[in-house]
Amino acid sequence: MHRLLANVAVVTATLVTFFAPASYADVRIAAQQSADHLRDGQLTRLSSEDQVVVWLADDSARMDRGEKSTILVPGRMYFLDHAKKTLEIVTLPATLLDLLEEPERQVASRMHQKQKGLADQEEEPTNTEVRGWQSQKFLYSVQSTVSSRQVSFWTTDDVATSDRPYRDMMSAWNDLRMGDQWMNEIFDTLPGFLVKTEIRQPDARGTLITTLEFLEIEKISPDPSRFRPPEGYTPIPLDISRWFKIAEPRSPGQAGRNR
Repeated sequence: MHRLLANVAVVTATLVTFFAPASYADVRIAAQQSADHLRDGQLTRLSSEDQVVVWLADDSARMDRGEKSTILVPGRMYFLDHAKKTLEIVTLPATLLDLLEEPERQVASRMHQKQKGLADQEEEPTNTEVRGWQSQKFLYSVQSTVSSRQVSFWTTDDVATSDRPYRDMMSAWNDLRMGDQWMNEIFDTLPGFLVKTEIRQPDARGTLITTLEFLEIEKISPDPSRFRPPEGYTPIPLDISRWFKIAEPRSPGQAGRNR
């Protein structure tokens, strides 16, 4: 999840039919994500198109976004920075609280209880189309003590292979985020192949809309090296701040200047 986002551009989707079981091929997915803000009926783009590539194998997944990659293999998740040639490793299963020590763990636990979401399906699935795939849309309302969101998932039966490795990667990511474990329960029940996710969250000025949408899905030749960190990358300590950061208290001078 972090955070999952997509720009709706007019792109012709290539619908690929898979005749062989997933074990005989990898899957390559071209996707895009974006953030938009809706206020008084006007939609404003908050981020430019962010092209994403997702790779799936039998029990592994990889997501490339710019100079960063995330790789999931059984028992581990890797975070790669290709510009710096660095590597961070998380041993799975793991939650954010597993990675923290006191007193941060206690603070994070309290924050998690406040932000922990509960999801209810708002309506029966509706039939629609995403990039040429006949799809079903599932709409959920997610409530916590500090926020409310509407989350939509689109799935299709037109792609005859499994997206389980992708869902497993997103579930592992959600376990490391604050209050997003509710999505993992939905991942376990959604039918078909997940091709689009949209989150709408009200804020003080309107609604923030973040989307991740698949554009093309194709079968490709297997290549185990896609799911291994490249040689020569330097292991570094895990950067917990991507999921959790306690703001440092401001000095009286800073507080006065920011009033």
